[in-house]
Amino acid sequence: MKTTTPTVITGNIALSSTNLSYQLKQKYMKTQFTKMFGVILFALLTMFGAKAQIYQQQFAQDSATFNTRAMANGLYVNSSAASNSQLTYLFSSAATATIGVSGGTLNLTRPGTGTLLAVRNTAFTATSLMLRFDYSLPTTAGTSSSSTVLYAGNGYSNSNSTPANNHSTFNLGIQASGTPGTFRINSTGGTYNTVKTILWVVNNSGATLTYKAPNGTNETVADDKYDIWVGTVKEQDEIAAVGTSQAISNFAIRNAGGNGTGSYDNFLVDPVPVTPTSSAASSVGSSSFTANWTAVSGVTGYRVDVATDAAFTSLVSGYSNLYVSGQATNSLNVTGLSGGTYYYRVRAASQYTVDEFASGVSSTQSTTLTCTTPTINTQPSTGNQSVCVGGSLTALSVTATGATTYQWYSNASNSNSGGTLIGGATSASYTPSNSTASALYYYCSVSAGAGCTVLTNPSGLITVNTLPTVTFIASPSGTVSINTNQTYTTQAGQSNYVWTFTGTLNTDYSIVSG
Repeated sequence: MKTTTPTVITGNIALSSTNLSYQLKQKYMKTQFTKMFGVILFALLTMFGAKAQIYQQQFAQDSATFNTRAMANGLYVNSSAASNSQLTYLFSSAATATIGVSGGTLNLTRPGTGTLLAVRNTAFTATSLMLRFDYSLPTTAGTSSSSTVLYAGNGYSNSNSTPANNHSTFNLGIQASGTPGTFRINSTGGTYNTVKTILWVVNNSGATLTYKAPNGTNETVADDKYDIWVGTVKEQDEIAAVGTSQAISNFAIRNAGGNGTGSYDNFLVDPVPVTPTSSAASSVGSSSFTANWTAVSGVTGYRVDVATDAAFTSLVSGYSNLYVSGQATNSLNVTGLSGGTYYYRVRAASQYTVDEFASGVSSTQSTTLTCTTPTINTQPSTGNQSVCVGGSLTALSVTATGATTYQWYSNASNSNSGGTLIGGATSASYTPSNSTASALYYYCSVSAGAGCTVLTNPSGLITVNTLPTVTFIASPSGTVSINTNQTYTTQAGQSNYVWTFTGTLNTDYSIVSG
């Protein structure tokens, strides 16, 4: 959000290299963190040799407004040695028509007369172009279907002449009806009256190109045609070039009609990235594989999708549009997978501070994970065990070659099918629960990865008996006299009774039998 109020130097000022340094001292640096961070990031990327775009500018620093003079050298313009963030020429032909940077935007103001021109003619080698910028009309009056014209071609001069040798052009027109500040493209399509991102895709490559559109789809543009997007709306589709024999090495903006201010921000210009060629997966294992593709030139990295279906509706977590940095990168190790068939595709990407341009997707590759089933060396004991609740049970265990995970199950039947998973029982040994009465068999699922699982044989029957409740068939009642024999008769089938009496055995009482 741009919230600062700019300092503006007014009047007819000739911006030469000498007095520009003085003007820069009058400026202040904007506090907009996002833009300043972008400038720093751009500098770091340049320092460490990252691929540079044709042109990128966010207009983070306000500058003086000028009129009736050409601005040939300065912060945003350099006529002889323009960097990737500089134009080569800015021009205003009338005293009332002004160009300046304020509030974080490049503002071209034409109050009904004059011509305003912005040119970049530092030649670049490209057979296609993606040019994006944020655009708005803060103030307008009247109407003009061709208020502003954008040009892509070659041989543009640092002068106020209308660009010639054009491959493609399009118009940004001011509309008289509706809300003030309304614009549309080429006098057709929708009308817009808020800040919108405009993307112009021009093709002079000799073949159809595919690119990732602002709405996320794959779009094609034929040779010597162009598309225009406003936000996520495709306003112009496959519009014919005006000069198919003209190369693309310059671009320009010319405002010579209408009445109002056109504001531009977040410029990014680069070729359409080449679509990489995917190739078969390698190093396929039980839970991973390596996705491969052919690296392409002129990009900063790649975007990779991995899915469990060919339509890419079920994307694998962590591998949805994953950015892999490095122009020369041509593979990605995909890990943490389970069994089954996986699909992957790749886009080339040019990622910058302002935005990212991406190619269409490559062909889809599929691979099925493979693994070696573990070998069971020692099965769980088949010996039966029987204890009362709370009694001690011997642990069951399994040993296996190639195993990575274990999961124990219980079963009321002597079978290793249809059992109940035991939560937390995920080691090579397991001690059955003795907390409640049961009669169960146990077995273990041993795995070397999803789809590579073997089951042990069931164990012997593990019985946990309910503790007996003592009842008496015959028992004394009332007061018992000392030195009087008493007979207790318990239920049949019970043994190992523990008797408890008050006093000392053989002193206060004695047990004759039982």
